[in-house]
Amino acid sequence: MKVKAALLAMAMRRARVSLMLLAWELNMKQKEFVRTAKQGAFDYKQSKRLLEIFGAEVMAEVIDWEGMNVRNPLI
Repeated sequence: MKVKAALLAMAMRRARVSLMLLAWELNMKQKEFVRTAKQGAFDYKQSKRLLEIFGAEVMAEVIDWEGMNVRNPLI
């Protein structure tokens, strides 16, 4: 799953989740997490965990639907 890094950072601030904690939850190093959020895509397990942490409503805005070439199913 691709995400918009700026919106993910805003969701992290709203939920008061630190970068260190989120990287630990996803079994990643902090630098790897930042690089993945900016450029790459999270794998299935990481995507599922992000949805569990933030909830579907928040992640629907954070997911880069156009980057994945998928239409947002919630619209």
